[in-house]
Amino acid sequence: MPLRLLLILLAFMAFPGRTEAGEPRADAGSDTPPIRNPARVSETSRFTEGPTFAEIDPVERNLPSILESWKHRVDLNRGVHEWSRRHDGMRVWQEWIALMTIARRSTPEARRQTGLALQKYVVDGDIRPLGFIGTSLPVPGYDQGDFDMSLLGCTSLMGLFQDDRLLLTDATLIHLIKNVARTWGQTPKAFFDVVFVSVPETENHLFMTESSRFLTNQLIWENGRKLPQLIALRDSLIQSGEGMDNSQGSLKTLLLKVMQQTMRKGFFEFNAQIYQRFTIHALDNLYSFAHDSAMVDGAGCLLDYLSAVFAFQSYDAIRYGPFRRSSEVYDENGLIENDAACSFFGMQSGAFAWDPVSRRGLWHSHVAHASMALYSAVLRYRVPAPILAYMRDRPAEYRAEIRSAYAGKGSRRRATEIYYGSRHFLLTAGGRYETYAGPNFPTYRYWFSDAPWVYDVITRSGSLILDPRKERPSEVKDILHFRGSQWRANNMAIHRNFLYGYTPVDAFNSGEWPQQVPAGWPGPGETYVTRDFDFRFVDRSDAGVYVILSRLRPSKTYLKWGYQKYLRGAIEVIDTGKVASLDELRKRTLANNAPKARWPLGPRRYTYVDFSGARIQLNSRYDGEREGIVRVEEPSLITDSSRAPPVTLPFPYPWVGERPSEKTFPVLAGFLSGSEAGNPLFQVETTAPWKGKVALSDGLGNMYVFNPSTGGYCLSNFREWWNPRRKIVTGAAPGP
Repeated sequence: MPLRLLLILLAFMAFPGRTEAGEPRADAGSDTPPIRNPARVSETSRFTEGPTFAEIDPVERNLPSILESWKHRVDLNRGVHEWSRRHDGMRVWQEWIALMTIARRSTPEARRQTGLALQKYVVDGDIRPLGFIGTSLPVPGYDQGDFDMSLLGCTSLMGLFQDDRLLLTDATLIHLIKNVARTWGQTPKAFFDVVFVSVPETENHLFMTESSRFLTNQLIWENGRKLPQLIALRDSLIQSGEGMDNSQGSLKTLLLKVMQQTMRKGFFEFNAQIYQRFTIHALDNLYSFAHDSAMVDGAGCLLDYLSAVFAFQSYDAIRYGPFRRSSEVYDENGLIENDAACSFFGMQSGAFAWDPVSRRGLWHSHVAHASMALYSAVLRYRVPAPILAYMRDRPAEYRAEIRSAYAGKGSRRRATEIYYGSRHFLLTAGGRYETYAGPNFPTYRYWFSDAPWVYDVITRSGSLILDPRKERPSEVKDILHFRGSQWRANNMAIHRNFLYGYTPVDAFNSGEWPQQVPAGWPGPGETYVTRDFDFRFVDRSDAGVYVILSRLRPSKTYLKWGYQKYLRGAIEVIDTGKVASLDELRKRTLANNAPKARWPLGPRRYTYVDFSGARIQLNSRYDGEREGIVRVEEPSLITDSSRAPPVTLPFPYPWVGERPSEKTFPVLAGFLSGSEAGNPLFQVETTAPWKGKVALSDGLGNMYVFNPSTGGYCLSNFREWWNPRRKIVTGAAPGP
């Protein structure tokens, strides 16, 4: 095999996706006047019922800030940025969309001037594609790809302003379709070809390219402005063999089947640092601009799934869980810097932990986050109210499990992600490392060093997030977590509000603690010693919780074994409303974990008794190969949690749309039966103030999210690839 081809294959899909480079910060004041939100058609699904929240829409409140951040970039540059590969052209579309959105509510003359300025930039500047669509490789001749990333913004601009001939002139629209988009027909770019080798395109590229192709076909075929140039283009393409009618071609079938498979298996690039934002943008483009109802509902089902998962894996739009892609940022310490999906959902929920206004704030200093905030505001998709209430209010104590059919040999036997949260905290089990069984490659940045490969599931340390809007965490050091390198770990030892973790160290039986306490927290103070554990107690009553830190005391041995080069410990979080004081909690914890008799006559070694009285048997050799929790014995006494009222769903499940079904399961909180019960793709079970499953995606195409505090719910049925369906009942506004 030629050396060049060998290098190409090894580097394939290992090249970091092109992202926007940094930009200068500006601390000077701005003369930009307050910007009003342009009129938007509110989203009213044909399946939406019930009242809406009376409070001010966070999008309406935050849109002026995000528009001002983009206008400020233009002002700093003394005009829209040049059309060049430095940013793959992505920044250009965001800047123009912001300027056009501002002008939309201005005078007709201001709109005309903005439209002529865009025409001069596009037509007179004769802008053309900056490369090819699809994956780019760090090999000469194959390094000019990723233009589909820019094409997303071009597609959004055409869709947003196609009905405004002042802002988007006929000449500009024709040039964008004929000379920039140039992605049409029914033949997908499903593979990336290198000489004689074809490899399937990555998930995000497939969604980006084919969504833009579908919407470009629609613009040409429907030709809403009746432009002769587009009629001539359509006829010439048809004569050359291109299928332009989406309703008659194979492209619609491909997109719907890919979306249904994702609804059944989950996203391959789940929680993808850098890349997930492109998939979200592609789906929102389809949802916003497609005129095919099946395409709109299919994209809506996937966006609802992503919204539901994000609601339970995050706290104030900050999450710190395992991910697949991008492995090149596996060792970076930022919490959200590479996770721009946070800004997409934060813009809509209004619950986020960063400054949206300051020139040093996230939307001024990070282009990717500013991009997702902008598209979240101007595109059509809105997070359904029942899911939005979980993002904003966190009304229940819950355990969320997320699985993937692309991990664990496809069985979904084990959870890929586990979270335990409440109104005051979010505990994250950091995930389980797994190398991908299919074609895999080292990253261009690390090659064959000790680092994850492109498609590996990358884990994080177990962590605790408290009150992000107050503490403003931006890096891992700002949250409580287990120390050390954790990208190849097994961090799944979690039982309700108890998290067990480990940290590799250089010394045997080190006297350090495995947990890293943030610098701004109050000191843990005195260490309390029992037979099996050392304890420290942290007063975070200002955040509504007390935190118990524990460390396993090493067993006596005359040899030095490998398992002794790990520190093991736990984090237990107690709501302050459940105990009178930290002193009482300390006494109770020490009494529960101070056995008098020795094993085997006394309790088993390393059995942790939590606040509820559950006996959690811990594996004292817990590491990346062994499980952490061996067994849990629940207390026999009735607890407040067991007395919580059960969740009863106000709808049949699975929901089958408007037609009746002979097989519905209106059972307690949606527990499935038979073969469907085993391995749901996503499920959330509350323990207080209600007990039962409030969210479920069964891996067959069905999903529901129910909010008992409002009575609202959203339903999806994607069992039939040709007939996706959604229903949203908003419910009542939550109480104060």
